Amino acid sequence: MGKLSSTYIPLAIFFAVVFNGPLQYAGIPYLYLAFTLFGIIIFVILISYKVCVADVKLSLSLIFPVLYLVSLFLVLVLQAIVYGSDFLLIKSFFGYGLFIIYWIMYFTLHDLSDFKNLINRTIPVAFFIVVLSFVQFFLSPDIYGFLDSSISRSIKAATESDFDQYKLFFRASSTLGSPQVFGLFVALYIVVINDLISNRNSVFGAILLLTFILGGAISGNKSFYVILLLLGVVYFFKNVRFRRAVLLSIPVLLLLIYRFEFNNIDLRVVDRVISLESIVEQEKEDSRIGRYINIVYSSNVLMGDGLGSKSFATPDEKLGAAESYIFQIWSEAGLVVLSFFLLFISSSIIMGEKSLISDIRVLISFIFLGMVVVHAFNSPVFFIFWGIIMSAFSKTNSIERNRALSAKSLPRSNNWTAMYGSPESETVKPSPLI
Repeated sequence: MGKLSSTYIPLAIFFAVVFNGPLQYAGIPYLYLAFTLFGIIIFVILISYKVCVADVKLSLSLIFPVLYLVSLFLVLVLQAIVYGSDFLLIKSFFGYGLFIIYWIMYFTLHDLSDFKNLINRTIPVAFFIVVLSFVQFFLSPDIYGFLDSSISRSIKAATESDFDQYKLFFRASSTLGSPQVFGLFVALYIVVINDLISNRNSVFGAILLLTFILGGAISGNKSFYVILLLLGVVYFFKNVRFRRAVLLSIPVLLLLIYRFEFNNIDLRVVDRVISLESIVEQEKEDSRIGRYINIVYSSNVLMGDGLGSKSFATPDEKLGAAESYIFQIWSEAGLVVLSFFLLFISSSIIMGEKSLISDIRVLISFIFLGMVVVHAFNSPVFFIFWGIIMSAFSKTNSIERNRALSAKSLPRSNNWTAMYGSPESETVKPSPLI
């Protein structure tokens, strides 16, 4: 069951979450949830066996995510007593904690080499998602019927218009359902891809990186541009190959800008991000900061206003969505749960293992930044990034920790993937994607 639990099941979950919209349209809703529960059942069986043979030893590093989950559960019980039992409470609890529970079990059984190989295997799927965004933006907003146009007013309006009309308001979301989710998803994957190609002089790697950059750009998501800017500042001064990739991108970007200007193509998806006037106008129409202040002053500090009250808010509600995953937790679960969550994320940044991704702390910091400025992490699309957060606590399995330490004593391979081995198992080889 090693490959099943380490690779195939989480890969199936990843595939199901990024194609959740089309799968629902095809009449297969929440397939990712079925895969996740199946994976947890497999983990319970395997962990139970290892406990019986005294093969699993947990350390105190798991205290941070566990405290968060326990505090969230206690608030759930308290809210059920005070506000009344509601299925929405249970649904929201698992929305906040299910993937964390899954990855706790995953890293109890598997090490970083297994997870790194898994991340590598998700990249072609992520690349396909980005390619579909170009098809959606420039050719067919519903991707030639692959998406249900009725679930999005933007897609529905765009399918009834030509490009010169819908380019004024349309923002790419690919199969992920939301430009915010798609933009943040692509921005975080850019960090992963850049780390993967950083030790290779690969033209294909540069093209791959450029494709993700252009795909994220047409999402019109401000968080994408902010993360890209911060990432550029960090990598431009520390990574020679990244500088080459940036320099390679400049002529292409200038050519695209020239084409748009020469043909009088006004892409509002870009203008809404780079135009100060547009940003001020958007803030006046719907103040994000105003929402945060409202949450701070109006929410129940002790136990929140109820799990799901903002994450499942309807558009006609006064406050609606929190526009921030962090402030959403404050609003729904209270300051105590938020404090444990911040402790959990902070410890993940500090303890992040560089053998997984050399800039793991940068990546998790960007994940946290995304949580602050948008509520996109409500989406199951970020399944793999919850795994990256939880990878910081992968040392809890003493058996796997010893394997990793043994591997570090071996001669370093020229391959980009760290090689781990043990007398009981074969070396895990990375999939040859790049």
